[in-house]
Amino acid sequence: MRVLADAYHRRSVVLLVRVPDRLTPADEHALTAAAEWFVQHGRCAVWLAGAELRAVDRVRTVRITLPGALTRLAAEPVDPPTDPTAGCPPDRPAPTDAEPPSAPTLRVPPMSGLPRADSAAEQALERALARHRWAYGRRWNHTLTWHTLARPYRLDLFWPVEGLVVEVDGPEHRERLRYADDRHRDAQLQLLGYDVLRFTNDQVLSDVDAVLGTIRDLLAGRRPATVRDEETRHHADR
Repeated sequence: MRVLADAYHRRSVVLLVRVPDRLTPADEHALTAAAEWFVQHGRCAVWLAGAELRAVDRVRTVRITLPGALTRLAAEPVDPPTDPTAGCPPDRPAPTDAEPPSAPTLRVPPMSGLPRADSAAEQALERALARHRWAYGRRWNHTLTWHTLARPYRLDLFWPVEGLVVEVDGPEHRERLRYADDRHRDAQLQLLGYDVLRFTNDQVLSDVDAVLGTIRDLLAGRRPATVRDEETRHHADR
C-alpha cells in the first residue's frame, strides 16, 4: 500500500471493497478478517461498501444518504424511446427513414515514431523539423512509462537524450478537465527532470518558425557545449 500511495504522491491509501449481497456468515467473517489484516499490516484504511454485514458486529456501520436528485436518477429506468420524434426540439423536424445517417467521426490512433496522420499541426511541424540538422533524435507519439503503477504518458514529441517534451494541443485541450490534467502531467514531467513546451495547433500552423526557434534554443541549452559549437558551425556554413 505504501507503494501505491507513493505512486500517486499521497500520504495514505483507502481500499474500497464492495460487499456482495447474500454472503454467508463464514464469508462475512473471512472478508472482515482480510480487511483487518490490511489495516494492521498494510497501514491503510478499508471501507466495506454495499450490503450490510449481519454476522459481524465489530465493524462500524455508517449509513450515507444520497441527495434526492441522485436517488431519483438512479431509480429511473433507462429505456430507448420508441417514438422517433421523442427528444427532438420543436423547431427541428424528426429524422425520417429517407435521411441518410450522419457519417461517424473517424480518429486515427497515434503511431509510435510518427506524427498523427489526422493532425495537420503535427504533420506541419515534422516537415519543418526535417529540414534542420539540429532536430535529430526526436520521437513522435512516444509512450513514457515513468512508474510501474502509474498511467503511462503519451508524448506528442520527445527528445529522450535531451529530456525535452513538446506537446501540440488542439482545441480539446481547452476543456476544463483536460486542461487540469495537462497541468498535472506537466508538473509530474518536470519533477522527473524533463522540460515541457506546449504549442497550440494555431501557433504551429500560423508561425512554425517561431515554434522551431523555441525548440532549437531549449535543445541547445540541454546539449553539451561541444555539440552546440558543432551545430553553430554547421549552421554558419549553410
